[in-house]
Amino acid sequence: MKIIYLIVIFVSFFGCKTNDNLNVNLREQISINSFPDPCIFYCDNKNKSSPWNFHADFEDKSWRAKLSPNDKGMGWIPFKIIEEDGNKFLSVTVKKGWNSDKGYKNKPTERSELQTSKRQSFGKEVWYGFKIKKPSDTKLIYDRTLISQLKQQTRTNPNPMVSIKQRSPNNSIIALSVCGKAGGVGGREIGGLYVISKDYTDTINLSCRNKLIEARYKMRNKDVFDKLLSTDWKTVVIGTYITNTDKGFIKLFLNQKPIFEYEGPTYGWSSVVGSYVRIGIYRNGYRYGGHPPQTLHYDDFVIGSKEDVSKILWK
Repeated sequence: MKIIYLIVIFVSFFGCKTNDNLNVNLREQISINSFPDPCIFYCDNKNKSSPWNFHADFEDKSWRAKLSPNDKGMGWIPFKIIEEDGNKFLSVTVKKGWNSDKGYKNKPTERSELQTSKRQSFGKEVWYGFKIKKPSDTKLIYDRTLISQLKQQTRTNPNPMVSIKQRSPNNSIIALSVCGKAGGVGGREIGGLYVISKDYTDTINLSCRNKLIEARYKMRNKDVFDKLLSTDWKTVVIGTYITNTDKGFIKLFLNQKPIFEYEGPTYGWSSVVGSYVRIGIYRNGYRYGGHPPQTLHYDDFVIGSKEDVSKILWK
């Protein structure tokens, strides 16, 4: 009887039209905690538009209404606007102990990140991108350093659904986490030091709550991807379709060149959770005696549809 009440309340709340088959499926999903039917959480599948839609060019202060610090105590201190050749852009700096927190296995981390407002992204197609470069005096480190992430904010604090990082200088990685916690079997890092070929295709198997996810991915132009952090401006564009079906995708472009394409489920949590898109530096802390200060420059952060992003960054 409790299960029936739960079904009635759940379906009434989300406005889904049900039939006997859907009720049976819903009972099964509740009992085994498997992947939810997308309609349970998002019935109007025709509307896949991004929950965010804005462009921050950093030419005035309006961007502060769209982006806020992922604050662990430093507030706005890590962020400043620089003008160069008549163009204004965002400068982000991280130093030892800034916004200190604990990451994988309670190891120390430090960060200087800006993030969007928290929005519901399940069933949505979200594209975002930005320009990035590093000052000549910023040293790349032999440790985990993220420069952007799309984070599903759950109580279990899993890895970001997609992030861009390096673990050593000039070896770029795209990391996926469909449902796994840090270090779990629901995620995978692709790229990095151990990949020699600049173009390759492979299948990927992930496990989410004892459910096997089979997907495909293609990595191209890895030699271009590895030079992501340099002293000249690069344009990064990421496209995602956030769903627990095989129609999901994650795409990455660098200077309009295709770098990575994943096809398969992109969402494996048992309920709908809020999402953030973040830019800035997130790195391991002082496990090895401390890292030097690092600064990265960002410009033209844009989020919305593919057309919204491409008309700004691919013009």
